[in-house]
Amino acid sequence: MSLVGPPPLRTMPLPLREQADVRDRWLTQRLLDVLPGLMDRTGIDLWIVAGREYNEDPVLSTLLPATWLSARRRTILVLHRSDDGVTPAAVSRYAVGQFLPAWTPGASAGAEAQWAEVRRFVEQAEPRRIGIDVSEHFALADGLSHTEHRQLLAALGPWADRVVPAEPLAVGWLETRLPEEVAALHQLNRMAHDVVEEAFSPGVVRVGESTALDIAWWIGSGCTISASTRGSSRRCWSSGPGCRWPRSRARCCRPSRCTRWSAPVTSCTATSG
Repeated sequence: MSLVGPPPLRTMPLPLREQADVRDRWLTQRLLDVLPGLMDRTGIDLWIVAGREYNEDPVLSTLLPATWLSARRRTILVLHRSDDGVTPAAVSRYAVGQFLPAWTPGASAGAEAQWAEVRRFVEQAEPRRIGIDVSEHFALADGLSHTEHRQLLAALGPWADRVVPAEPLAVGWLETRLPEEVAALHQLNRMAHDVVEEAFSPGVVRVGESTALDIAWWIGSGCTISASTRGSSRRCWSSGPGCRWPRSRARCCRPSRCTRWSAPVTSCTATSG
């Protein structure tokens, strides 16, 4: 399965609605082409990713539809590796994008009924190893909250003995990119360079008046206007002779000074194509 990459000379991000479409198509492709190999490599044949609204597992957000800003109530995603690939199912009161609905709440919509459905799914799948997002070493792979962890193990009963940390699987899922995603990231990097070039131009910087903090706010405003921000901080420092980068953000920019700008490329969406 392949998607068309972004135009190499594109200089503006896609409108948000089109970004959502691209992100959802990428997720479908990743579930089909990336996840099976990762589950085989890590020896996990059932991966449970669970989180509650306002306290989501970092991995959960990468599996949700682009139009979802967070989990809804308690969202439990179950990914089962079989001979046919990976079956993504959602034990949730709401439909979750590409995931098959595995629970119809009906009159029993409480937490016990939801966890009982997870247990039934596990019994049908008969997995050898059940991966959950707990990790001592990687924060991004340690997103299962204490309460969800406790309730999940209680619901699994004897199947809890097969639970293992999904650290290598979660990290592999987060670090592996489709060729189309890599192409978009390269384009995003070019866009970042354009922003930096303009930020340090005479059209923005007033010698003797503009401070590094002014430039940082200008960069942040520019990203917001271009609909590409993801809510990260931007840092801009002014330096004296020698460019040893003392963190003075209030100094005025002068011809003899160097200015350093720092912002993670992940502050913008990777769907600029």
